[in-house]
Amino acid sequence: MPTVEQGASIVVNEWLHIKSGNTLTILTDESCRAQAELLAAAARKVGAEEKLLLLPVEREQAAAILGAEPYASALDTSEFIIGATRYSLITSKKISTVTAAGRRYLSLPLSANDGKPMLGFDFMAMSPVRVREIARGILAHMENCREIRVTTPAGTDLTLDIRGRRANFFSGDFSNGTRCDSSCFEAYIAPVETGTNGVMAVDGSFGYIGAPEKPLRIEFKNGRAVSIENSADGERLRAYIASFRDGNMLVAAEFGLGLNLFGRCTGNCYIEDESAFGTFHIGMGRNLTLGGQSDAAGHYDLVCFRPTVFMDGTILMKDGILIED
Repeated sequence: MPTVEQGASIVVNEWLHIKSGNTLTILTDESCRAQAELLAAAARKVGAEEKLLLLPVEREQAAAILGAEPYASALDTSEFIIGATRYSLITSKKISTVTAAGRRYLSLPLSANDGKPMLGFDFMAMSPVRVREIARGILAHMENCREIRVTTPAGTDLTLDIRGRRANFFSGDFSNGTRCDSSCFEAYIAPVETGTNGVMAVDGSFGYIGAPEKPLRIEFKNGRAVSIENSADGERLRAYIASFRDGNMLVAAEFGLGLNLFGRCTGNCYIEDESAFGTFHIGMGRNLTLGGQSDAAGHYDLVCFRPTVFMDGTILMKDGILIED
């Protein structure tokens, strides 16, 4: 297990590859400030010019504020940006704009329900090189694929239309000129926003709000969640979705496969849950930076264990284990 200082050094040196003279803006909030300051210290140690900006916490995933000052000008001029907040900003319009203009953005949401600093978690030590090796094999299967079908022992049976959409992966590594990446090590694709149908039995995590007590049944039709099972977990999830006051938070916006061999999905840490190897997730809501067209007030992920995944009928993964070619 790395120390939090070692975790900060991993981010600055082994992921972002920041050098002396580079400029870095760290977006954070009060709950994550201590870890953000460790990132800033690691950047100063290599001679980078760093700036830490606090975001307000009155509203979940308040990504629209990034277009206002002082955030906008800092994002427009920094070479590197880290989103070290308690929630993810990677799917927001402003991040899409600045990365298209050549800025490099790392999504590093530091949310952990047990209050412990995420930078010290085991999954931070996963090799980006190994992630790329695993991801490229998966993406080779996704190329020119029209439909994904995924089932799980808990009762998931979903089909996703991915025609015209491009698969990609996150490995946290900016050494090859990457403009946008994430600490959520995963292979992902944005399905057609009207093309997800079937049933999901969520038995892993609800993202930011923790793990279910038992599998929760959610029905999807024409790309949207149209029914959430009546239970205590269902009420909790419905209340969370309703807090955004945006119907597009019911859109199935992403299909992802976790690639972090050190990750564990326990409902404690949003980014670790969805990146744990042997899980899949459906990202809901906003997907603008993921290759999709859904804009929404935020993004959250529903995680399931032991997926069996078919690409146009060809099996890619069986019960969470990749099938070798």
